[in-house]
Amino acid sequence: MREAYERLIALDGANVTLAMRRAKDQSLYPILRVGTLRLAVPSWALVNTIESRLDTVVARVFDEEHLPIATFIGRDRLATMNGRLHFELRPTFTIDVELRDPNVVPAPGYMIDYARATRDVAAELEAGFRGDLRFRPDPDPAASLRASYGVSALDDRPLPDGSVRFAVGHASTALHPDGPAGLRLRCVEVRVERNHQIATDYELAFGCRYALESTDIRRLAADMRLFLSHRFERFNVVEKASGA
Repeated sequence: MREAYERLIALDGANVTLAMRRAKDQSLYPILRVGTLRLAVPSWALVNTIESRLDTVVARVFDEEHLPIATFIGRDRLATMNGRLHFELRPTFTIDVELRDPNVVPAPGYMIDYARATRDVAAELEAGFRGDLRFRPDPDPAASLRASYGVSALDDRPLPDGSVRFAVGHASTALHPDGPAGLRLRCVEVRVERNHQIATDYELAFGCRYALESTDIRRLAADMRLFLSHRFERFNVVEKASGA
C-alpha cells in the first residue's frame, strides 16, 4: 500500500491516462480518457483518509474545462498493478491511472453502437460525479452499485422513447437514438421561481447530434459533463416552459 500512496502523491499535477471499466466482466475493453490529476487533500493527510475508509474526496482527474472526469474518495480501494495505480470503486467498477505518454498519438475514431455509447457515457459520468449522478435506465445494471449489494434496480426497463437519462441536481440530459449511426442530446434545466416550475431546454451552439464513433462519444461526454455541472455558457436557450 505504501507504494500506491507514494505513486498517487507523485502523480499530483501530472497528465494521466485513465482506463475505466464499469462492467461485471472486468476483462472487457477499457474506456480511455486523459486529464490532469490533482490531490484534494494534503499529501500528509492522504494515508489517514484512505486507511480510515472515509467518504472524503482524495483526488480528481480534470478535463480541459477543469471538470472532473474521475473522482476518487477515501473508501475506494487503492493498489498498484503492473506499474499503474488501480482504484476499485466496487468490484464491477475499476479505474487504472498511469502517467500519460506524450509520444503516444490517440487512436483514430472507430464506430460503436448505441448500447456501447450509453455504457461508456454512464461510466465516465459516474466516475466524475459519483453519488451525485442519477440515471435511468442503467445501460449495464449488473455493474451498478445496487447490484454490488445484491439489490435489484428500482426500474431497469427501457424508456418508451429508447432514451437514457442522466441528472445532477436541477440539470438533466437525455440521449436519444438518432438514425442508424448517431444519437441526439437533449439538455434541460428545471428550477422553481415564485412557486412555478420553470423547465428550460438548451442546445449547444453547434448542435446536439453526435456520430456513433469513439471520438464523438468523448466529445459528447465532455459536453454532458459541462451541462451537468450547471455551466451553460456554450448552450443556447431553445425553449422555456412553466407549470404550477
